[in-house]
Amino acid sequence: MKISHKINLLQVISVLMMIGVVAFGLGKLNLIGSEIDEIAEEDIPLIVSLTAITVGQLEQGIAVERALRAGGVPDHGGDSVVKNMHETFDRMNGDIAEELHKGKQLAEHGLEIAHNDEARKKFETVLKQMTVIEQQHQKYEQRVLEVFKLIESGRASEAENTAIKAEHEAGQLNHELEALLVEVEKFTEQSMLTVAEHEHAAVNGMIAIAVISLVLGVAIGFWISSGIKRSLSDTTTPFVRLLTIMT
Repeated sequence: MKISHKINLLQVISVLMMIGVVAFGLGKLNLIGSEIDEIAEEDIPLIVSLTAITVGQLEQGIAVERALRAGGVPDHGGDSVVKNMHETFDRMNGDIAEELHKGKQLAEHGLEIAHNDEARKKFETVLKQMTVIEQQHQKYEQRVLEVFKLIESGRASEAENTAIKAEHEAGQLNHELEALLVEVEKFTEQSMLTVAEHEHAAVNGMIAIAVISLVLGVAIGFWISSGIKRSLSDTTTPFVRLLTIMT
């Protein structure tokens, strides 16, 4: 092979290796970017929504308890307190319904952009659980509204019995919320670990390609230099012999 061809070969291999490093790096960065987007746009907002729903649920329980006390179960209070707690409960219902809707939208969007089966399964689970929680909260809402109706009509004993049922339903709802919140937090932690693994793999891969490129470059350079030396040796040998004869 001619020296010029060897040099051209070295150039081609060098360019291909550079392209390989860039393509590998861009591919990994794109994967890492999509995973970070999923955490920032889906997982963390889901945690925020679930936390808001849990807090709202607890505040609703406090409002019902205060209404029971003010309505005479077990202590007597003012009608204005009952009315105020009823309004507070209704307001929290609106906030919780909004957060539930937002959570379901996040899960649905997560299903659309899921980049693998594991992520898709995760969002399917979240969407299913959010639907169950929404149905349970609607049931709890109706039960508490019945409690307020009984308190406002002066039927304290019936309100207390109905409140016990509402408290049981609230306990189940809180359990579902806590379980889902823990699950989403685990998903988020696992996603962050996956991002870190892919980052390390990207760095190691780029280093490996760079080392291979360097080794190939040195080997081909040595091959070319050896060829040049042989060519020069073949060219100068006749002249050396001629000079030897002449001297």
